[in-house]
Amino acid sequence: MCVEMEQRGIPFRRQSEYEVFYQGVSVGKHRVDLIVGDELVLELKAIVAIDDIHLAKTRSYLKVTKLRVGLVLNFNAPTVKVKRVVL
Repeated sequence: MCVEMEQRGIPFRRQSEYEVFYQGVSVGKHRVDLIVGDELVLELKAIVAIDDIHLAKTRSYLKVTKLRVGLVLNFNAPTVKVKRVVL
C-alpha cells in the first residue's frame, strides 16, 4: 500500500503514534497504520472478516486523530474488502 501511494505521489504517514487520555490522564497510546493526506485513517487487515471490533478500533483512531473518515481494508480475500467508518 505504501509503495503504491509513494509511486502515485499521495502524501501519507505510517505508524503514527497518538497518546490516549481519559479524564485528562494519559492511559496509553494508539498506533495508526496509515494516515492519508491528513484526512483519512486507513486500517489494514488480513483477517477472515471485518468485525465490529475492527470498526470500533477505527472509530477510536478517528477520535484520537480528530479526523472524520476511516477505511478498514481487508486483504484476506480474492478482492479487497472495504468498510467505511465515519465519526
